[in-house]
Amino acid sequence: MRRKWVHVSTSFPVAGPAAASGAPAPAPSAGLRHERKYLVSLGDAERIGDVLRRWMPPDTHAPQGAGTAYTVRSLYFDSADLACYRAKVDGIARRHKVRLRAYGDRIGPRVRLEFKERHGALYRKRRAWLTPGDLGLLRDREPLGGPLVDPGADPLHRLRYLMEHRGYAPSLLVAYEREAYTEGSGDDTVRVTLDRRVRARAYPDIDDLYADDGFAPVVDHAAILEVRFTDVVARALRALAARFELQRRACSKYAVSVARVIGTGVRHEGGRDRVRGR
Repeated sequence: MRRKWVHVSTSFPVAGPAAASGAPAPAPSAGLRHERKYLVSLGDAERIGDVLRRWMPPDTHAPQGAGTAYTVRSLYFDSADLACYRAKVDGIARRHKVRLRAYGDRIGPRVRLEFKERHGALYRKRRAWLTPGDLGLLRDREPLGGPLVDPGADPLHRLRYLMEHRGYAPSLLVAYEREAYTEGSGDDTVRVTLDRRVRARAYPDIDDLYADDGFAPVVDHAAILEVRFTDVVARALRALAARFELQRRACSKYAVSVARVIGTGVRHEGGRDRVRGR
């Protein structure tokens, strides 16, 4: 099937109080992207995967090509009062999440640090690959030393600043199986993912990044479909939304994992009564 493309405006306002990240707000279009999420039944996830395999090439992380999944591991950092979580559930327009990201079930050579910054309806990621020495600095909570300074945009420096001055520490380890498809390059990349068997472990150590025990199921009755793009999106995806009666959901893996595993008394979207499909 030939794909057609339709432009989507990215001129959303960036509003709301500034998140306490220690970094300046970016220009409205500086690397910002759209993200749309849907909660779908496992049966519909299989059918959606069949359709995607005909439309888009598989993600480069897929070990055996289209239709194969790989494990994603995200170790999140938050303050003692879960400021990142509360910014999400309170709907703060400018907020961030901080995580270490690794892939697979075996210890790999590289771990990536990500700041995911939300700016109204758009988001941006700042990334840095970490060395074993970098991980040691985080594990041992080595202080930056010297006077209080602006952490700037460097992800590792920002995280160490937040750990030292705002009490950030590992809060959750979230793992899931991802089936992913990507088309395009640079700013016009369209990425579609199906995430299944979301599970979480509370208050991990950095050395637990590749742990295979201690997890509790978070979303095991459904899959999370995510579509990310800059200013163009495949019109075929609109047909996908219509075919499967997709409705956008606020289904943050971190937020629902905090609510389910740590426990806050906050009921988060993503419960069984929120799943559409067969």
